[in-house]
Amino acid sequence: IARRSTYIVYLLENLDALQRVTHLCGMSPWVAARLSEMPILLYELSDRHIDEAVFEKNLLAAELQEQLASVGSDDLEAQMDLLRQFKNAAVLKVAVFELLDVLPLMKASDALTVIAEIVLDKAIDLAWQNMVVRFGCPCSLQGEALGCQFAIVAYGKLGGLELGYGSDLDLVMLYDADPQGETDGEKQIENSIFFHRMA
Repeated sequence: IARRSTYIVYLLENLDALQRVTHLCGMSPWVAARLSEMPILLYELSDRHIDEAVFEKNLLAAELQEQLASVGSDDLEAQMDLLRQFKNAAVLKVAVFELLDVLPLMKASDALTVIAEIVLDKAIDLAWQNMVVRFGCPCSLQGEALGCQFAIVAYGKLGGLELGYGSDLDLVMLYDADPQGETDGEKQIENSIFFHRMA
């Protein structure tokens, strides 16, 4: 992290965070690797609520929504960056709680599953909004605009609610719209292409 002096200054000015980082990096090479890859996560370790292992879906979703409200709705790159940062910070907190014996293994797995579900839900929303702005809404063959007829089915560890820190997501994406129909935007594309690009 020495490439960015702001992180060093931050740790020197926040001895509780420095102590926690030192302790956790000594306990877990995984945590040390995450912090060196994404030093911005250091700020998560000084959170005053770091000892409260609460991973309720509605609270985490509200927190993500609040963070996303700080960027423009047309700035997809910034939204995606925030989504990644939220996910990485939340997963790091789960690992910290597990290392500190605040969160048992099964609850940690549940929390990782909740984080994945929230990120996927928001990713669908952002992808839908972006595609509708560019191409309009998918329509039936009669020209009626359809809603977001899109679903994700999780297999593997996510589907079995057994997500771990190194788990990938085995996903199947489905849509319900006539593939021959077209969008109603200025630049029209077939529904099948719309949902393929959205996926």
